[in-house]
Amino acid sequence: MKQEVVLQSPQVSVLREPVGSSAEFRQTRSLVRLDAHLVTGRQGVLALQPLLQSLSRQTGQAGSMDWLHHFINSPDSLEKTPYLLLVGGERSLVGALLLYEYRFAGLGTRVFATDDILGTRTIIAPEQDRIAVAQAAIQQLMRLDAVAVLVSIDTPIAPAASQAHSAGGYTTAARLRMAPRYLALQPTFDATLALMGPHTRRNLRLYRRRAEIELGAEFVPQVSIDAYEYFELNRASTSPAPGDLACWRYELFKRAGTDDRILLCGLRGRDGQWLSLIGGRRNGTTMEIDRQLNRAGLPRYSLSTATRAFLLEHEIARGTKRLVFEGGTPHPMRFAFTRGQTVDLLAIRNRSTRAWLLRRFADRLFPEKNFLRAALKDFSSDTPQEVCDPNYNLANAA
Repeated sequence: MKQEVVLQSPQVSVLREPVGSSAEFRQTRSLVRLDAHLVTGRQGVLALQPLLQSLSRQTGQAGSMDWLHHFINSPDSLEKTPYLLLVGGERSLVGALLLYEYRFAGLGTRVFATDDILGTRTIIAPEQDRIAVAQAAIQQLMRLDAVAVLVSIDTPIAPAASQAHSAGGYTTAARLRMAPRYLALQPTFDATLALMGPHTRRNLRLYRRRAEIELGAEFVPQVSIDAYEYFELNRASTSPAPGDLACWRYELFKRAGTDDRILLCGLRGRDGQWLSLIGGRRNGTTMEIDRQLNRAGLPRYSLSTATRAFLLEHEIARGTKRLVFEGGTPHPMRFAFTRGQTVDLLAIRNRSTRAWLLRRFADRLFPEKNFLRAALKDFSSDTPQEVCDPNYNLANAA
């Protein structure tokens, strides 16, 4: 399907530079004719993964689409329909945007949102074009009778203050969020700890020593684990995952022994029992942590903290430069993280009964920690908002 999209003022035709840089205004592609090519369904989207990987390397987002197969098959994503929009000019591809349509009783609802609340896997495009690509995608979906569209954009560029408006049969509004993104690992363990507060530094050292001395804990940098051991620890952990979610995570981690891009390490007690497992994915010199399992009943040892102390030392020795926690982390070490800006654009169809019901009953329609639910509440007044809390915890907003 091919639809021609024309972005017109006042839809963010001008983007402001981040605070602290030049006060000049930058003209974007918003006034350029763009074509939006729509691909739906997992098979169609996955067929274009090589194209998306190539595009991500060109836009400075290398690795952001390397794990598309993994995320598009998560239990949450399987309940929705993926929509990939390829946006370009007459002769070139400008960017790509991946959203998911919510389904109810197997039917599409025409409500679309990202699966990535930081926006790092949502839009693949040069920084200066990401908001324009998002606007093109929103306009395309609205032409296809979308009720609501939420796009999260990883960009240091802030929309103009006049972002909220009504045009083309729908209303849009923008929100800024500053959130912890990654821990910048230093050349040594001590130098990395120096980034953190005194209590966090003390606890990382204290709980590591305590686990070693009292539990005989041994750090295993490359874990090979069978399904029985993994699911046993999941059931006995402080926060066991539901069966389908645990299975999805295990599908990734069981490949750790044969794919050096996948990390699965952990702490094993002197009796051979797994105390903690932590796993994730490598993108060059960035380590992205997906999940940590800690055996319950051992609060004296703070296994989460002890395991992270070992992990930091291990990753620093490997030459890793950035440590990312997918979905954020409630651990105090997040206060040492480098923060980044995400722009949320929400579009709501005007004079729509379904759109009114969506906003009126968002609390009942979505789970408590659903990100779209939170966005609908934040944007309830149709005015631009800023969320710049330095302590914003993504783990509670996912």
